[in-house]
Amino acid sequence: MASTDAIFLCRSTIDHFTERGSNVYAASLDISKAFDKLDHFKLFHSLITGGIPLCVILLLANWYDKLIVAVRWNGSF
Repeated sequence: MASTDAIFLCRSTIDHFTERGSNVYAASLDISKAFDKLDHFKLFHSLITGGIPLCVILLLANWYDKLIVAVRWNGSF
């Protein structure tokens, strides 16, 4: 999903609920660089011992379990 699509979806969702009189609360966490430099096991262990809900931890683990990295160099992967 392009960032413009994500922004549009977020804005549309906020507009939907505010037009109907609801409060909207949002949080954001930029972890784009965090997973390049740390031990995932330690991170998830810290999240568990820190009281983060298991469903959130499993969601993060699922996302990062499916990441794939490819490097192209001189036309080869």
